[in-house]
Amino acid sequence: MTGSFTTRMRNIHIEQSPDILGGTPVIKGTRVSVYAIRGRLDGGESIDAMIEDYPDLDREAIETALLYARTHPLVGRPGGRPWKKAVRSSS
Repeated sequence: MTGSFTTRMRNIHIEQSPDILGGTPVIKGTRVSVYAIRGRLDGGESIDAMIEDYPDLDREAIETALLYARTHPLVGRPGGRPWKKAVRSSS
């Protein structure tokens, strides 16, 4: 995707407001965060299953949310327990 296309898709599908989830980026008109979308898809759930759970969302909005979440990662402590993997591999 080119820069102008992704910017246009972001402007169509993603919004960020301090009044919605404390400013976390969400799919427009919902309280579904882009990071929740990424978590579910990275966890193995399909886009079709997500559309069943959220019938007001379309594939383009979900794909845009996923792209946004991957290109704008959360700042701070990583999720999970990466130190456990490091301990196992050094043993």
